[in-house]
Amino acid sequence: MPGTKILIVEDEGLIALDLSMRLKRDGFEVIGISSSGEDALKTLSQAAPHLVLMDIRLDGAMDGIEAADKVRADFGLPVIFLTAHSDPATLNRAKASSPFGYLLKPFTEINFSVTIEMALNKYVLEKKLTQRLRWLANLALSGPDPLIATDSRGAIRFMNAEAARMLDCLEPDWSGRRFPDIVPLYERNSGRAAEDFVGYALNGKTSSREEIFTLPHGLCFRNNRNREIMIEGAISLGLLESHEPGPEEHVGAIISFRDVSL
Repeated sequence: MPGTKILIVEDEGLIALDLSMRLKRDGFEVIGISSSGEDALKTLSQAAPHLVLMDIRLDGAMDGIEAADKVRADFGLPVIFLTAHSDPATLNRAKASSPFGYLLKPFTEINFSVTIEMALNKYVLEKKLTQRLRWLANLALSGPDPLIATDSRGAIRFMNAEAARMLDCLEPDWSGRRFPDIVPLYERNSGRAAEDFVGYALNGKTSSREEIFTLPHGLCFRNNRNREIMIEGAISLGLLESHEPGPEEHVGAIISFRDVSL
């Protein structure tokens, strides 16, 4: 996508310069090179790129994953991670920060344009989804039942007052976290952890606009006051308003439920 403004965050100077040259050759505008997460955040407070390329491993107090979380939270920008082979724990942390893509080192045969364009398109779709979910959530704010809305990756974006009251949690506790982490469902009879039903729905198990996935009976969770709550409910899928019908548009989950404890 020619004209796209990019900030590079890479603490190895030769790699950063090589990456900058390759990006410029492909028509991108590099607004700067930062060698640390702290420097990147200062640069972003003065500049307005479309995208940040972030090395996972950075020297200093803040590594690339922590910096990426700050970039998303403070500036709302998409991040693509730069990475070589890394240890599983680091890669799992990187996945949890929900990057918009990865570029693998060395950069010899990488198609930057495809990776960056996919990341930007995904970012645009997520922004549209957030607007759609906000609208849906506003409709549900005064509703009688608890309601939670997630994005396409299963991260919670909205929760109405009834849900927050039942879970006994505030927005900093749930925002951006996955539904099973906030509502750890289990089967009351067996005590076994329940499946990730939100992930089940988002992965295409429901196939039409109207289809609703009903939660199995006998599911419970414990809220932050350790109270056991049995629920019943359903999961439906939110759609982007501007798209035509199609199963690929199931881009967010809406979970409605109610307390049926005896």
